[in-house]
Amino acid sequence: MLEKIIVLFIIYAAILGYDYPNLKKTSIKLRLAYGGIMLCALYLSTAYAGNLNWPELYHFLLFLFDRPAEIIVNMMKS
Repeated sequence: MLEKIIVLFIIYAAILGYDYPNLKKTSIKLRLAYGGIMLCALYLSTAYAGNLNWPELYHFLLFLFDRPAEIIVNMMKS
């Protein structure tokens, strides 16, 4: 587990080290989108490093979009 945490720390340090100078110049919308993506990545990394049996993001997205997608498909069929 310690090895996974070290590798993830190195990866995130490299990503943030590369992106930080460019993020300072961007709009707030782009920074919020970037932060949301990084939060999702951090969630998945934590579940991976700790061998935790947390729900994956796919399950959340399926819960969120399954019913509306079904309604749209049924509307297109009729």
